[in-house]
Amino acid sequence: MYYKEARKKRDKVCFHSMLRQATKRCLGYKALRRLWIQTLVQFLNIHSYKYFIIKIIIEYLPKEEPERIPLFYNHYYWRLDYHSLSPTLRMEQLAGKLHALGYTRMVLPAPDYELEGFLVLAKDPYTNHTVDSIPFLYQELKRKKIVDKYPILFSHICYRNFKVAYTKEDWIHYCSENKLTLYLNACIRENTLSPEEIELLQHWTSFMKYPNR
Repeated sequence: MYYKEARKKRDKVCFHSMLRQATKRCLGYKALRRLWIQTLVQFLNIHSYKYFIIKIIIEYLPKEEPERIPLFYNHYYWRLDYHSLSPTLRMEQLAGKLHALGYTRMVLPAPDYELEGFLVLAKDPYTNHTVDSIPFLYQELKRKKIVDKYPILFSHICYRNFKVAYTKEDWIHYCSENKLTLYLNACIRENTLSPEEIELLQHWTSFMKYPNR
């Protein structure tokens, strides 16, 4: 049981490094395979069976043995450096891709990640509705320069939603690792997007929200 849990945790943390290594091996193999095909095409003069013979020869090419991944993940990938992620740059890339496909040209607002985090906290997990008064209360606390806004907003959210899906620690952890998702929420409110466009952006964000290292 502990072995399975360790594997799940390792895969979750190291997936991006593992995927990058596997991609490099695939690209290397494809490059080698392409060179072999170009060489064989020059040497084989039997036009009728040329590509059939090449296909059989290629199957015998030696493949690099996949690197074995240890049970315990490397300490270099223990924590992903989310501070290296630029949500603004990523969102510009996503907005550009959306427009290049013929969809809406998005307007990118300046996000307030703390407010976006409270809006996630205020969302009812059953009705998918958000407590509407949170933005006004947040701005009032910000105007009064209240540093720790969490207790006040949390009590208000609990009074309306009765059940909050996050503890304070979980919420802080979520906000630090999902800045691109929070930025996307702000963009969805700022722009008039179709359900298809929102689904596309959310799907892309699920892959692009991770840092480079």
